[in-house]
Amino acid sequence: MKRVYLVKKNREMPAAEDNWIVMDGREFAAFMQTPEGIARSPGFGRLAGCGPDDVILIVECGEENARQWRSERNRSAYADRVCGELGYTFVSIQSIPADIPGGMSEEALLPDGVRGIEEAVTDRMMSGCLHAAVRTLTPEEQDLVEKLFLSENPITEKEYAESIGSTRDRVHERKRSVLKRLRALLGTG
Repeated sequence: MKRVYLVKKNREMPAAEDNWIVMDGREFAAFMQTPEGIARSPGFGRLAGCGPDDVILIVECGEENARQWRSERNRSAYADRVCGELGYTFVSIQSIPADIPGGMSEEALLPDGVRGIEEAVTDRMMSGCLHAAVRTLTPEEQDLVEKLFLSENPITEKEYAESIGSTRDRVHERKRSVLKRLRALLGTG
């Protein structure tokens, strides 16, 4: 990941376009070895990019801003780690709109981060990705997916087993096998 270092020409002046020196890693390391760089080091904060290919900016922003940015980054990394370990999705309170429609709770506005394959299959169907994946299944497997997940009134495994003259256990195993293949085709598992 590329890093770009922005150092103020004059740290007493505001962060205007003409008050920056853009440095690469080697130049910044050399600057930080100087007495001036050592004195200014607490005032540098890191702004991480949104994606893995984005540039990371190290900006001279003042000690208070640098401390706040570091705190936010640490909090975000901690939340990501804990949520990942527990299987939860972290949602910032700032993502909830201030003007909630009448009668709606805040919880109703939160995205559902833990969903079953049934909801995931339905969502993918709407996007068109599932159409192609389902077409790769045998006609019997397509029928199973349609009746258990995609129909307006899905039926239970037991009802499906009775309709095809099989056992619920056998239908359950076929369903698991089909869902595993669909997950692999859709890149979700």
